[in-house]
Amino acid sequence: MRALIALLLLAAPAFAHTRDRFAQYSDFTQVEVESDRIFLLRKNGNILLDDGASLSVYDPGTGTRQIAVDKGVVYALKDNGNVWRRFDGGAWEKLDEGTGTKQIFAKVGGVYALKTDGNIWFHDDTGWKKIDEGTGTKQIVVDRQGNVYALKENGNVWEYDGAWRKIDDGEALGRSPSLAGSSTRSSRMGTSGRGAPRGGARSTTAPAPGGSTRRGPTCSS
Repeated sequence: MRALIALLLLAAPAFAHTRDRFAQYSDFTQVEVESDRIFLLRKNGNILLDDGASLSVYDPGTGTRQIAVDKGVVYALKDNGNVWRRFDGGAWEKLDEGTGTKQIFAKVGGVYALKTDGNIWFHDDTGWKKIDEGTGTKQIVVDRQGNVYALKENGNVWEYDGAWRKIDDGEALGRSPSLAGSSTRSSRMGTSGRGAPRGGARSTTAPAPGGSTRRGPTCSS
C-alpha cells in the first residue's frame, strides 16, 4: 500500500509536497482521490484526509472496511455491514443498518451496495432500490453515466442501464477477472440481446437492503 501511495504522489505533482506526512503511517488499506483531496483508510478503521495543505483525521472511528467518495460525499462500509454517509462539513449518518454488504461504490450522486447474496442495491435521496437480485456477483463498478457493471464468479460481465444484458461471457478475461479499469462502454468484449434476463421492472423500491425480498430485474450467472 505504501508503494501505491508513492506512485500516486509521483503521478500527481500537486500532492508531491505531502509525501512526508505519510511517513508516520504504514497501515493504509485503501486510497480514494477526489479533486484535490486524498482519503486514506487505515487498518484500524480510521479515515485520514489530505487536502493538499495538511493531513488530518477525517474519522477516528473503528471497524470501517471500505470507503467510497463521490461529489464531496464520503461513504463508509463497516465490518458489521452498516453503511454510513457524510457530506462535506457535516456529521455521519447511517444509511443502512443491514448486514451482508461486501462492497460499496459511489457514483452519480448515490451509493451502490453489493450484498453477499449477490443482490445489488442503490441509494439516493429517494431511498434504497434493489436493481438486481441475481446470485454469484463478485464485484461491481459504475461509470460516469450511471451504468452498472457486474462481474460474476464464473467470469461473465453484465451491464445495467435500466435493464440487464450480458456483455462478456468470461472467456476473454481468463476466468480470473477484475473490473478495475473496465467500467466504460468502450470496454465491451461481447454482446447479447438487451433486456433483463428475468423480470420486467427497471428496479424495486424497498427499505434498507436488510429488509426486503421483493423481486426486481436480475443478471443471471
